[in-house]
Amino acid sequence: MKRSGGFEIEIRQDRNTKALNVLMSQWPERAERIQRLLPYLAAHYVLQKILEKIPNQDDWAAYRSALEVVAVIGAKRGLSAYALRASQHRRKVRQVDVPRTILHVRPNRRLRRVKPEVTILEKYSPWTVQTLPFTPKRSDAIVISRKVGKKEADKVTKARLKDRPAWRKALDHVGRREIHKDKRLEIPKKVKALPDVAFEALRLEFGTGGMKAIPHWKPAIRELISTGIRSILREDPKIKRALTRLSFTGWRRWPPRSRHKMRISDLKSFASFQKKLGFRAKI
Repeated sequence: MKRSGGFEIEIRQDRNTKALNVLMSQWPERAERIQRLLPYLAAHYVLQKILEKIPNQDDWAAYRSALEVVAVIGAKRGLSAYALRASQHRRKVRQVDVPRTILHVRPNRRLRRVKPEVTILEKYSPWTVQTLPFTPKRSDAIVISRKVGKKEADKVTKARLKDRPAWRKALDHVGRREIHKDKRLEIPKKVKALPDVAFEALRLEFGTGGMKAIPHWKPAIRELISTGIRSILREDPKIKRALTRLSFTGWRRWPPRSRHKMRISDLKSFASFQKKLGFRAKI
């Protein structure tokens, strides 16, 4: 109660004023949650921009579907980090351009003992569909498919046929016979392979083997840096609600939990690609 010139003025808080005061008291915590959410939104922003530029063709289907946003474990307390990577899930090879495909065999490193025949396949990799002597079991090895130019595939075929006496002798020595014939033109139905998405990314981004480059990573990252962050903060309705509505409590669950995770130490494996794109790696 205050007096002014003989008048009494009474100031009371109404419902809206109280709500505003509560909202303002929560702003520091809400802002901190927005800060932790931003890397998540930024990663998805870049993913969307990349997908918009990758050709929507069967040749690039595996590459497109392999891209995913993952949470990075090990960031400083109170901070959040996310990475955009190609998933390592194996896929069935349903269609393959036989004259332009080479195959790499990598043993399952989780096994205490790698089978000797798988070691031989790894030693003489890459193979072509026609020369791969047998298909290793999924539990023993991963078959990585890579689409290349026909000349490169023919070169690999000639090399495997030339050293066939050596690898065939090695397989015989460990009791493993060659199953597939020289003229076999299809991958067995049970084979699962991991498309070489890293190679596909480089091939499309920079252009190799006569392919026209279609940059998609570099433009997407540049757009994020130049205008993306501002547009996310300005246009995302969730952020607006977090700053203006007391009734909105979704900010308490930011950033969202992710099913896919990776360790911060694993980010070093991205450094060379990041450098090739022209961005300095700070890991």
